[in-house]
Formats: sequence, structure tokens, C-alpha cells
Amino acid sequence: MPDLRREFVFRKRIRTLASKMMKQIREGQSDKNLIFVGIHARRGDRIRKWQERKMFKKSKIRVGNYEGKFFNRAMDIFRSKFNNEGQKVIFLPTSDDYFWIKKHLINKNDTFYSRELIKETRVALPSNNEISQIWHDQQLAIKGLR
Repeated sequence: MPDLRREFVFRKRIRTLASKMMKQIREGQSDKNLIFVGIHARRGDRIRKWQERKMFKKSKIRVGNYEGKFFNRAMDIFRSKFNNEGQKVIFLPTSDDYFWIKKHLINKNDTFYSRELIKETRVALPSNNEISQIWHDQQLAIKGLR
């Protein structure tokens, strides 16, 4: 695990933006201990591929319709398990479909979207091809602390 931690390091600019966002969230909360929970809802390409599978073609369950219920149930479990007088769970959802998570996740004053707090995250997400190019470009891919 230490090797992975050295390999997968965010650039300083990204760390700075994330730190500012976390500070902004902390300042808006009471003196409670905050537990941050990341949520990643990958929708776009995966939903289409799942919907095209034979096993789902004749199913009464429509892929893409139940994820909101799943995430909200999981969030409620975290809230009931960890929220108390001394601490609070904070959710940080992200997705390739920001408008879907904004519409489907129930916010009980504990859900914060980086897109709203960090203007640099409002750009379009890179495609798989762009990600591959970034990974192989030595100027863009950072390996280890610098």
C-alpha cells in the first residue's frame, strides 16, 4: 500500500483546490467532528452497456432507474450509524452526470458537490481516449511526490 500511495498522488494544484473545498465545508458546519464519505456514480457509458446486455433486455428491472434509491438508502445508513451530537457525516458525490446526482441524491444539509464549490471542476470530464493520453504523457502524469 505505501508504494501505491507514492504512485497515485494528486498534483499540488488539485490538492490545494480540494483543501480549500474541505475548509469551506468545515467552516459552514458546527464544531462537530466531520466524517467525509465520497460517492462515485458512474453513469454514462456503463449504463448504456448494461442496458444493451441480453440479460437485461427482457428484465422488468430497468437498469438506470434504481441507483438513486440505492445511494439514498446507503447515505441514510451512514447517517443513522455515524451522526450524533459529536459528529456528522458529509457526502461528497461525483459523477460523469452531475445533473443526475443533483436530481436524485437527497441532500439533508450534508451533501456537497465539488462542481458548485470549485469552479475548475465545471469543465467536461475527459473521455477514455483522453485519459489514456494523459496517463502516457510524462508531462501530465505525475508519479510520486515532486
